[in-house]
Amino acid sequence: MSHQPEYSNYTQMDVTDHVLSGSLTIVTLFKEVSSLIPHTGPLSQVLGLTKELIGVINQIRDNRAGCEFLVERILRFMKKLIEECARINEPIRDGTPMASRLHDLISHIQAIKDDAETWKAASFQHRFWYRGPIKTAVSNHQKNLDDCFHSFTVGTLLQLGTQADTSNLSRDQIRKDGVYSGGDLAALCVPDAAYNGFESRNKCLQGTREAIITEIAEWINDGSDHPICWLSGPAGFGKSAIAQTIAERCAIERTLAGSFFFMRDAGSRSEFSRFITTLAFQLTLSIPATKPMIQSALQNDPSIPSQSIENQFEKLIIAPVMALDEQIQRVVIVVDALDECRDTKSIAKFIDILARVLSDRRLPLQFLLTSRGEDHIRQEFRIGAAHAATYFLALENFDAHLDIRSFLEYRFSSIYARNPRLMHGVPRPWPSVEEVTALVEKSSGLFIFASTLVDFVTDGKGTPQQKLNDVLMSHAGLDPLYSQVLSAAPSVDCFRRVLAAIILLRRRLSITSLACLLQLGADKIVHALLGIQSIIKVPEDNNKPVLLNHASLGDFLTEKGRSKSHFIDPSTSHTSIAFDCLKLMTNGFRRDVFPTEPAQLYACRNWCFHLDAAIIKGGAVIPGSELAGSLKDFFTSQSCEVWVNILIWIDIAGDVLGILKDVISRLNVSPILDHLWSC
Repeated sequence: MSHQPEYSNYTQMDVTDHVLSGSLTIVTLFKEVSSLIPHTGPLSQVLGLTKELIGVINQIRDNRAGCEFLVERILRFMKKLIEECARINEPIRDGTPMASRLHDLISHIQAIKDDAETWKAASFQHRFWYRGPIKTAVSNHQKNLDDCFHSFTVGTLLQLGTQADTSNLSRDQIRKDGVYSGGDLAALCVPDAAYNGFESRNKCLQGTREAIITEIAEWINDGSDHPICWLSGPAGFGKSAIAQTIAERCAIERTLAGSFFFMRDAGSRSEFSRFITTLAFQLTLSIPATKPMIQSALQNDPSIPSQSIENQFEKLIIAPVMALDEQIQRVVIVVDALDECRDTKSIAKFIDILARVLSDRRLPLQFLLTSRGEDHIRQEFRIGAAHAATYFLALENFDAHLDIRSFLEYRFSSIYARNPRLMHGVPRPWPSVEEVTALVEKSSGLFIFASTLVDFVTDGKGTPQQKLNDVLMSHAGLDPLYSQVLSAAPSVDCFRRVLAAIILLRRRLSITSLACLLQLGADKIVHALLGIQSIIKVPEDNNKPVLLNHASLGDFLTEKGRSKSHFIDPSTSHTSIAFDCLKLMTNGFRRDVFPTEPAQLYACRNWCFHLDAAIIKGGAVIPGSELAGSLKDFFTSQSCEVWVNILIWIDIAGDVLGILKDVISRLNVSPILDHLWSC
């Protein structure tokens, strides 16, 4: 054991920090470490065989991505495996359960090695459309490894006599495709989607929106006939603030079972994939008695998070609540902004399933749902079980003028008090009663207008009184206010390009990553946006994303009739973003290094979608154009192969390449692909 200090820090390293080119060294070190740990038994065989496997993969010219992914999974596990073996006090003898599990792992690695031998000569064409035996084989190997890893982890914990508590297992046990193979349910949730997430949310000012809040409270107290309440309303009417207020009140009263606030282009908060698992995790916290059953369901069937919406909802929400022995009070789950979820089909399906399940069974669950009245949502509530099970509240039926007046008076009073030097000589009340009345009329019931105009008045460019006069002279509604802010913005070359990216990117990127994608300096992006901070949020930290104050800004900018000279053409802008993605991939990929920069991963995932969106909206790729040249350069370069490898690695090749096939069918780029099929 005299040499152990040499490796004392190694087992604390994250194996994913290493590229495959260094994997032989990693395995060699693992093997030496294992020799210093007593009782490892067949572990040295596992390590030796993995070393042989890496040797085979290093000889594969094409089709490496699937193999590399499997090796990366094995290396991740070895770190955990050695840590666990170091804690075992007895030798691992042949015939023992631990030895059996290790021999099982050996057989799986041998099977991967055998397949890898046959893939050495496989051509690039075989996997370009993500079909064929390699994809199936890799998927099967992944499943076998996951089962083996899970068996080893649980078995080791039992052998050590420790409790397999979910909070102690590594998040690395969550597979990229959503299959749950560990105990950390928190790893399956979207933490900032809850009402108390780290991103602050607006709630109703005390004393405002009392009529609608009271009606929702009455539904909660006597909602047995209608287990669902749908609060609908146009953009900017304050639905999210009401949902936040209800969630906070229910939390205080201990009647909140869970909450999820969808948000457009906000990563996992704009997707459905972890919606139900997030609610399930919150359920284990709000009703602890459900935790054992939810954990048991996931341990018995690790694939639940990747199953159908109906299965997830039944196994992770409904069954645990129904299994409770004691009677529990009615609890509420708040789901805000259904319309901001990207997966419209899943939202429609969820509404249908929710209504049918809650109608068929008498459960102590109520769901408060909010959204705009989008077609895919409205149609579900019009028919069948959803119509009968739902209590309908249309926010536009509630007069908000008095509430908006209260809000404006409160905020302007605060501005006056905080700026004594700027407000010196300005008579109170400020604004006058007549001016507040005019502002209320201009708002037309839109709380977002009231909030935005207050931000505009305090944005620092001019005195509050001057800015207030500008607002009073404008027309009603948000559009004139948006136009006024944009017209006053300083002239910066990249302004329109940056703004287009912010409203059209499929996921939010930090300022640093946005700068990487657009090949601009982060300082230029910040400078371009500082002049419109009353309608967007520019973070202090460049590692955080720029946020729109409200999604209606994107709608305004992409509708020419509304935005006029400020119009951002979606077709042209999507084309430009696709070009930026291609340029970044062509110049920035290396064959032996997996990209970690978010901008590179964004480009991999989304350039096809931007090109497709450009074509759908009337764009075209003109032969000889800069974009056409980029397409040709990309498809005839090594970067294209690296790109496909990455898609396979992160398991989205089917979706992305399907989009690409549609794009190619509409473009005259077939000659560009000749090289591809000859590889």
